[in-house]
Amino acid sequence: MKTKEIQKSIFFRDFKPLAWATAFIFLIMALIPTGGSIPGKATDKVLHGFGFYLLVLFFSEGYGWRKKWIFFLFAIAWGLLMEGIQAAIPWRDASLSDLSVNALGAFLAFLTPRRLFDILMRLAASLFYIGKIPLAPATFASAATLILYYISPFGSSFLALVLPFLYISGIWISSYCEDIWGPDA
Repeated sequence: MKTKEIQKSIFFRDFKPLAWATAFIFLIMALIPTGGSIPGKATDKVLHGFGFYLLVLFFSEGYGWRKKWIFFLFAIAWGLLMEGIQAAIPWRDASLSDLSVNALGAFLAFLTPRRLFDILMRLAASLFYIGKIPLAPATFASAATLILYYISPFGSSFLALVLPFLYISGIWISSYCEDIWGPDA
C-alpha cells in the first residue's frame, strides 16, 4: 500500500475529521443567510436536533466513548456559540428554541449506547451505500440531493447549505462500507 493510500484510509476511516467537519459546517451554516429556505418550524427543529445528535456521536466515536460527557458539554457550548453568532449578524436570528433543540439532540446522543451507534452506522451504510466509486463520493451527495429536491419541500438554497455535509458524508460512507464489506471487485 502506498503512503498516500495509507494516509487517505486513516483520514477517512476515522471519526475525528468527520466530527470536526460537522462542527465547521455548523459554523458556516450559522453565518449564511437562509432566506426562508427551510420550510416550517418543525423541519428546522428536526434538523437542529439531528445535527447535534450526530455531532456528539461523531466526537464520541472519534475520541472515545468514555469522554462522551465532554462532547455533550462541547455541543451545548457550540450551540450557544452558534446562536450568539446569529444574534450578532443582522441577517440571522438567534432562537432559544433552537438552542433547546440543539441541547436535546446532544442529550439524546449522550444517552445513546455505543452498541446502538454501531447498529445505526451499519444501517446508514447499508441504506446509503451506492457502491465505491474511486474519487467520486459526490455520488452519495448527488443521490441525497436529488431525493431531497424532488421529494421534500426544501428549497434549492437549503440544499446548497447541506451539500458540503453530504459530500463529506459520501466520502466517509464509501470508506466505511469498504471496511465492512471489502473493496468492490
